[in-house]
Amino acid sequence: MLTDKQRLALLEEGLRHLQNTTEGHDTFKKTGRGSEWQGALKALDQLAADLKATHDQQGADLRPTHVHLGPALAGHKSICDNELTHATSGFDWHPAFDDFATPGTAVLAPEDLTITKWGSAKFGESVHADGASGIHWWFGHVDRRRPVGTKIKRGQRLASISAEHPEPHVHVGIDARALVGFELEHHTNYTPGAPTVCEQLTKGLS
Repeated sequence: MLTDKQRLALLEEGLRHLQNTTEGHDTFKKTGRGSEWQGALKALDQLAADLKATHDQQGADLRPTHVHLGPALAGHKSICDNELTHATSGFDWHPAFDDFATPGTAVLAPEDLTITKWGSAKFGESVHADGASGIHWWFGHVDRRRPVGTKIKRGQRLASISAEHPEPHVHVGIDARALVGFELEHHTNYTPGAPTVCEQLTKGLS
């Protein structure tokens, strides 16, 4: 990659050639005449290629290599360590697991979240939220949810487990495509055995 001094020199060279042009670019493209255009485009193409390479490298350097997620319920294991056991009915790309507790138990933000939408779920309500990591979350069978637009820090309450479900729990659906580019592996029959959430996230980020 070039130094800033070398980039400046290329820019100045390109500008010098452009200032000396006597024919339009259309004429240059049709006839090939115009050494000034040729020199200018060569310098500017070299500069553009270097800036793109620098940008791509910086983007790779800034990309996270792992994600830290807290639990959905206080005292329970991190979402990282859960296996996804089923799909989220009505919402593609959101494989899920269920975390059980008594009605009224606080459902916690596993990372910094912004609530984007709420709706219904069979037995209770549902909450959509965008995570700081890029994950989109769907929490189902809850109530007392926080208002749309609320920003919630990791570990703070975003809703409570609803008493409407005969087996009270929070359904945690995870769409990680924006973060890792693929749907997380999951079972479809409520059985364990899939890789854990963070095993998959770490693999996708490596």
